[in-house]
Amino acid sequence: MSSIEGAWLESFDFEGRNLGLRLLALAPINVVDLFLKLSKIPEAESVRFKSQQKTKIKEHELTRFILLIKLSPPLGAKQQ
Repeated sequence: MSSIEGAWLESFDFEGRNLGLRLLALAPINVVDLFLKLSKIPEAESVRFKSQQKTKIKEHELTRFILLIKLSPPLGAKQQ
């Protein structure tokens, strides 16, 4: 797992311009912080929550959540 702004990347899916991140966080505020930070980067056209649930791993309560990110078109792509 890799750490991303207070959350740990459990897995990801990537297809076309769609990126799905499955993450774990110790505190719910980390979920919100990561969502806001990703929403502000120019590479992300949109970011949304797909799901969120509480889970326990080795006696630690965690939040497992999925973010769906639609990436911005590459620079120089023709506008329709």
